Amino acid sequence: MRSPAQNSPTLRHRFEAALTQLAAALFKRLGPDRASALGGWIGRTVGPRLTPISSRAHRNLSAALPELSEAEVRRITREVWDNLGRTAAEYSHLEAFRLGHPEGRVTASGLEHLRGAIASGRPAIFVSGHFANWEVMSTVLFEEGLTYCLVYRRANNPLVDAAVQRWRSGLMSDQLAPKGKEGAKVILAALKAGQSLAMLVDQK
Repeated sequence: MRSPAQNSPTLRHRFEAALTQLAAALFKRLGPDRASALGGWIGRTVGPRLTPISSRAHRNLSAALPELSEAEVRRITREVWDNLGRTAAEYSHLEAFRLGHPEGRVTASGLEHLRGAIASGRPAIFVSGHFANWEVMSTVLFEEGLTYCLVYRRANNPLVDAAVQRWRSGLMSDQLAPKGKEGAKVILAALKAGQSLAMLVDQK
């Protein structure tokens, strides 16, 4: 159940993918900590200037949490951009964010529940949100030996999407259910086959 192919890439897609690969090569050379720091700086410096996206975040935060001041909303929006930049930079180092990595960047509590679910042989649904590096949940499930289907949103650029899947390869499930009607069929097939699901539930 690998993700089906998308439409043929355009010239713009190829240009964006080339920039993505150059950035990934730079982040790889920097190591995980410096790459994350640089990604965070880029995110909180450039992100707030992307007015359409930042304005939407501002409106959503103000609507959901009307008690926040303008300064607090701006601070949270900058922190969101910082986290996004860090996570993007960390894709070059996903191996370092495994639970069993010797540098110990990731710890987990409650693993007995996950292991109990695996031992039961019954499918389960694991949910999280886009907090910190949101790929960590999936790497932990994979490392613990769970057979699961990963629900995800494709990148708009098919070449970038393919690169993300290469970075994930060997660290998390390659059973993918893209968002939408197509993915709903994959999800039902996975559950009928006794597979679990992993998904992030804070997007439309």
